[in-house]
Amino acid sequence: MIKKTMKTATALTLLATSSVYADIGDKLERSWDETTGISKLYLGANNTSVDGGISHERRKGNVGFDAMAIYSAGNDTAGSLQADSQTLLGTSIMYHLEDNSNADVFFGTGLAAILHDDVRGTTENDTTFGPMFKVGSSYYLNNDWSIGLEYIVAMNWTDDSLASQNNYGFVTLGFTY
Repeated sequence: MIKKTMKTATALTLLATSSVYADIGDKLERSWDETTGISKLYLGANNTSVDGGISHERRKGNVGFDAMAIYSAGNDTAGSLQADSQTLLGTSIMYHLEDNSNADVFFGTGLAAILHDDVRGTTENDTTFGPMFKVGSSYYLNNDWSIGLEYIVAMNWTDDSLASQNNYGFVTLGFTY
């Protein structure tokens, strides 16, 4: 129930911030028809971990190719499915919906590998693989800097003894060049 509520709240927040910011401020002078790089810094937290990461996207027009690394420091709560620390390495194809204002709404799909350290309080390490889905919104403060929200779901298709999916919610700081 809580996971479903969090997903709904995140989706509503992304939609609300995207539509509110769509007409605020001057229009960007950037031409997305040129190949552009977007680097982001991620910071997030949930009830089981503190999360941080980086990503880089090469974008041309509405489509981009993204590579990312996320580290999730687990807590040591007994019985938690995410008591381990995790390193996610992923890549995805991004599609940007909004290009005519300071708002950038996007979603993506790709593949992720998650390296689990100290699984459930043991010294055992494990690696899982599966698809990754992303949705987010960024607001451009100027032609270079942006702030935003991003929600990522990484699925585990290779190990039934670990959680079937890992959810991450982030506040992002982006630099476009």
